[in-house]
Amino acid sequence: MGQPTAQRRSLGRTGALVLTVNGGLVAVGFATSVLVSRTLGPSGKGSFDLMTSTTALLSLLLGASLAAGVTFGVARRAAVARQLLLPLVAVAVAQALIAMLVLTWANGTALGATLLPPGGGQRAVMAITFAVGLSGLAVYGRGILAGLDRVLEANLRDALGRAALLAALFAGTLVAAGNGAPPTSTDLIVAWAAGWLIAAVIVVVGLPRPALRRPDASTLRGLAAFGLTAHASNVVQFLNYRLDLFVVAWFRGPAEVGLYALAGSTAQLVWLLSNSAASVIFPRVASGADSPRAAVERTTRVARLLLLGSALAAAALAIVGRPLFAVVFGSGFEDAYWPLLLLLPGIVVFASTNVLASYLAGMGRPQLNFYVAITGLAATLVLDMALIPVFGMSGAAVASSLSYGCGAIAMAALFGRATGRPLLDLIPRGADVRALVSMIPWLGR
Repeated sequence: MGQPTAQRRSLGRTGALVLTVNGGLVAVGFATSVLVSRTLGPSGKGSFDLMTSTTALLSLLLGASLAAGVTFGVARRAAVARQLLLPLVAVAVAQALIAMLVLTWANGTALGATLLPPGGGQRAVMAITFAVGLSGLAVYGRGILAGLDRVLEANLRDALGRAALLAALFAGTLVAAGNGAPPTSTDLIVAWAAGWLIAAVIVVVGLPRPALRRPDASTLRGLAAFGLTAHASNVVQFLNYRLDLFVVAWFRGPAEVGLYALAGSTAQLVWLLSNSAASVIFPRVASGADSPRAAVERTTRVARLLLLGSALAAAALAIVGRPLFAVVFGSGFEDAYWPLLLLLPGIVVFASTNVLASYLAGMGRPQLNFYVAITGLAATLVLDMALIPVFGMSGAAVASSLSYGCGAIAMAALFGRATGRPLLDLIPRGADVRALVSMIPWLGR
């Protein structure tokens, strides 16, 4: 039997609220991109994007996907939330120290040109170091909230934290202007790192009061083991999303990095729907709140709806993209439109993959996601090196789009094998179109 109507509506409302909060996140991210673009121009924005991508890369590598283990452990009642905060603070500090050592070494080598902007120096190194530690702490806190089934609150605090980052960037531009010099990308990354302090505090104050007693070693090993199981998949998936940006930086320089990053972040607005759904599905499946059959039914239906919704969102972006870049972001950013069009087909196909991956991770099988990620990365590596040196950011867009398509096919096959559902169950049908059209009024009842 399916779930009671009231419970389905409760889940629908939760998903709708999470979507609304994530929409706020997108709005804040959009405003941040506009501020950076108009302040720094394409080349300066490229340098800023390079530093934020380096922060994200180091945070992921050094975090060992522990946040996923925290969510899974708390949701399964294998870990006590109150006992986790202090050990996680220690982990975040260790991540920051290791990041500082790595960047200080890289700054004196050829690798520094790929990870750090020209002229950033030790100031950029220290700003990224603080951002790695503080963002890691915020992610761990969000993982605890999600494990406690406080998904909406986790997303809301995340949104407030991103608003703090925007405010810090704005303050940084005012301080630089007050000193009589135009802001640089390094000025803004320093302000951005300061904003992460506020963002981390916003998350931490919402956690249960920490207990001085630490969890036993076996519990910590269990959380780390789950995280490490998912880690390879997460690292490979990150490289699928961001490797092309580093390759563009190596071959083409910061100006094309800025344009391509804008095209990529705009195209990924399509994933607002799927990311919101995935953030609800993962902790729910992990907690075992639904029967196995009900969980599979819901996941496949949501995947179909997301494919349809993402196609509509992509069509809208294709229509408004050119005037959006020219009018909102300023002169010099119109060239991001063509890479945007090339990215959208792969973005749409990949949208439902996030939901299927969340289901598999919630079932305790995150290793399956690694197979999908490695398929996409293999395509990314080959296509990036073949296309970016010749075609620049347009080549990067084609490579990413094809890579997303490969990953989506692999995920659909693995999901079907794990659940016994035929692949045709993931293809939208007439009932899904009607459901999508009626979804908003249904949620409001």
